[in-house]
Amino acid sequence: MREVGVLFEEIVSRMNTSLEFSSYLDKTFYTCDTKWLRVGKMITGKNAIGGDETATITAITKDESFTIDNENLIDLPNCPAPFSIVGTRLATNMEWTKATNNMFDKTPLIWLVESHNEKVYGEDSSIERDMTMKVVFVDETDIVNYSTTAHRINVVEPMLELQAEFVKVINKMPTYKKITDFSRDTFSRFGVETEQGMMKNILDANLSGIVVSFSVSKYKDPCKC
Repeated sequence: MREVGVLFEEIVSRMNTSLEFSSYLDKTFYTCDTKWLRVGKMITGKNAIGGDETATITAITKDESFTIDNENLIDLPNCPAPFSIVGTRLATNMEWTKATNNMFDKTPLIWLVESHNEKVYGEDSSIERDMTMKVVFVDETDIVNYSTTAHRINVVEPMLELQAEFVKVINKMPTYKKITDFSRDTFSRFGVETEQGMMKNILDANLSGIVVSFSVSKYKDPCKC
């Protein structure tokens, strides 16, 4: 039996970051699924001879197209791969802060909040355990220039797509029961109010996103003996 954090990391590693596009013209990719792309974020891809390229998204029309600032990136664009972490607030903040100074390399963030509850079944059951999890999906946000509505359109909406991909991965894995419902909270700014009414960041960064709480049942793995 593997620890919940290991299972969580496996789920994140299976998330599909590749983007399928129908056409490309003048630095604009046309696609029916923009996933968790957003203006101002970097993407990776290939140039005409197969070399690696990076670009910044300058405009996006959800599930229609996105435009970049690098005319050399013309093929195989990919969304930013999510950075995953498991832990309490204090431990996560410390590990995430130390991981790198480059926000591109550690956002969007998918955080499995400790602690998580498990109900374990006996040997006569096909189910190994039920797990209750709280998972945070956040990305960096612009607290100076964004209104509350702008936070939600530019950051929260892409995080809804990131969460949808996470659930899709679980629902495609035969070792899990499909998730049919969950509870979700959204944050235009991912923080808490103090007694003075000021916003205190939960992590040491300006972030927006969602928190999802759900239960998932895992079946027992086939015996290898």
